[in-house]
Amino acid sequence: MFIPLMPEIAVILLGMWLVSAAAVTPLWRLRLAPQVGTQLDSSRRKRGLAMDTLLKQLRLHTFLGAALLHIAYTKEVNRQQKYAAFIKQAEKDRLPAVASLYRAVARSEEIHAANHARLLRSQGITPIPPVRDSVIIGNSLQTLKMAMSDERAEVESLYPNLIQTAALEQYPAAVENFKKTRDADTRHLELFKEALEKKGRMKKVQYVVCAQCGYVITLQATETCPNCSAKRDSFEQI
Repeated sequence: MFIPLMPEIAVILLGMWLVSAAAVTPLWRLRLAPQVGTQLDSSRRKRGLAMDTLLKQLRLHTFLGAALLHIAYTKEVNRQQKYAAFIKQAEKDRLPAVASLYRAVARSEEIHAANHARLLRSQGITPIPPVRDSVIIGNSLQTLKMAMSDERAEVESLYPNLIQTAALEQYPAAVENFKKTRDADTRHLELFKEALEKKGRMKKVQYVVCAQCGYVITLQATETCPNCSAKRDSFEQI
């Protein structure tokens, strides 16, 4: 089944494939046990090519998983930084309820980034801090529109693509992580839409964020996270 790759994935894979292609031949020679190397003899070239192919497949598989996670990690870090800036604008515009919402969502995005980074580290890969996005900040109603657009892109495009690709790569940990992040971002979208409809003049709410998956909760009586079923003791009041 063919799935068009997002531009971010395609670019990362191309660069990683070039590195892999350049390095694979010496790697297979170094990793072969001495006794295996002596048995190659007349069929050395044939077996060497087969090993090259195998290693390329294995390395590209690993690289694709890392690429998916790093794309998600970068997006979430940039979202957290953007919402932190939006908090200041909401306070300037005297919209405390909007500022409170941005604090909750910024913390949620921070948790998402940490979850992606944790999976990267489990593969022995250290996440690279992304270059901070340059954002022109208008008034709080404009920031709410921008936030809605960003969250809609993640919910409707970014994470569905990442989930589908990770599933094809047979990477269940990433699939589960991406699904929980997508569902938490769907909640962000709902909250931003409500805030915009009320022009930021809604009642200030005590938000609670699940420290496991970043889901933003508004009902104080909730005992388990609606997204990941984490217990109440995992909740953070914002």
